[in-house]
Amino acid sequence: NGALSFRFNYQPLDGKTQRDSYQTIDTWRNRARHTSTSDSTARYGWTGDTAWVKAKDSTTFAYDTRFWALTPFYFLGQPFVLDGDGVNLELSPPTTYKNETQEVVKVTFDPGTGDAPDDYYILYFTEGSHRLSVIRYIVSYPAYFEKGEHMPEKFMEVIGENMVDGIVLPTGYKTYWLNENGGPGEHITNIEVSNVHFEESLDQDYFDMPSNAEVVEGL
Repeated sequence: NGALSFRFNYQPLDGKTQRDSYQTIDTWRNRARHTSTSDSTARYGWTGDTAWVKAKDSTTFAYDTRFWALTPFYFLGQPFVLDGDGVNLELSPPTTYKNETQEVVKVTFDPGTGDAPDDYYILYFTEGSHRLSVIRYIVSYPAYFEKGEHMPEKFMEVIGENMVDGIVLPTGYKTYWLNENGGPGEHITNIEVSNVHFEESLDQDYFDMPSNAEVVEGL
């Protein structure tokens, strides 16, 4: 398949910044280009080495575009994105969610893997169908947290099914804080995924940084 394109509309319920963009991802080289859904001239991306942004002013994308360049794909692409070097998969005891038995896999990362190797994911797969139903995760991104610290664990329910070239992908997510019983607590975010398709062809320089864009500094 070619590059994956989709719209990812992240809608916090606490009044924080909405993140809504059309994005195209080079799934083989982890490159990305995002376009604002409200201004087609406003873009940002990741070349594989450099984060960049092209916008009228800093309010166009009022969030960390370097962090967000590949984050939506990393959710949409699970579990398929978890086959790289430095990724560790551990089968955990099964659990129950919505009265169905869930097969549980914990995902951790070797030191030096990506920007946030202290992140972890706990994935639920519905027994029988083996479809991904829940993603539990933490955020330990070094730009936001000191070493050893992280955001409280979240519980992300996978919503819907969309068959794209033989691959089942979700149509959205509902995210909650994890409660003391290991289930969904306070509902904090809705996410809608749409316009999903694989690109047949793209210009060779599609993921390059535009000449009039600005570099987004690293960690």
